[in-house]
Amino acid sequence: MNPLIQFTTTDDGVRIAYYTMGRGVPFVATSELQWGHLGATLGFKEHYRSNSPGGIGPGLQIVRYDARGTGLSDRSAIDFSLPAQERELQAILDALGLERFVLFGHMHGSLLAISYASRHPERVSHLVLSIPHARGRDLRPYSENFGMQTLKDITPEQWEAYTRTMALALFGFHPTRAAETVAQSYRESMTPESYRAFTE
Repeated sequence: MNPLIQFTTTDDGVRIAYYTMGRGVPFVATSELQWGHLGATLGFKEHYRSNSPGGIGPGLQIVRYDARGTGLSDRSAIDFSLPAQERELQAILDALGLERFVLFGHMHGSLLAISYASRHPERVSHLVLSIPHARGRDLRPYSENFGMQTLKDITPEQWEAYTRTMALALFGFHPTRAAETVAQSYRESMTPESYRAFTE
């Protein structure tokens, strides 16, 4: 079953999409920002948690959301600063009335997780980090591993080619149905404008 996607609004008026799944200890996953989309389950296998070693374990209430500028949230708001991310997380916590929870940060979501846990240790029971970094400028853009540069001005055709190339890189540049599905998910997750804003 797909979880019920709900919406809340940040204190600066941005509409944020989120869902919860399961029952138990609240496990809040900060948005990964890049390529975020609640409609996709790429890399986050909470739906397998009770019957697969690839999941994160039973007895948890999973909380996920799309950051502004991504996925099902307000796509016109493309502020990816730490204060903007904090507003999104706070809006989700307020909407669900969560006082204490496990906080999970994966890749780009680790910045917010580290910052929030350091400032609110009384609310975060456990901090879980996966492939973390503490400063965005220390992380080399994935595309640069393949000699690609982030496009400054991009046409729809170029955006499709760019996302397809990024997806193909994950599959060793072997065209597959899975690679095309990932490329489509990328295009549904971000606009060229939001991707440029995120990279900057």
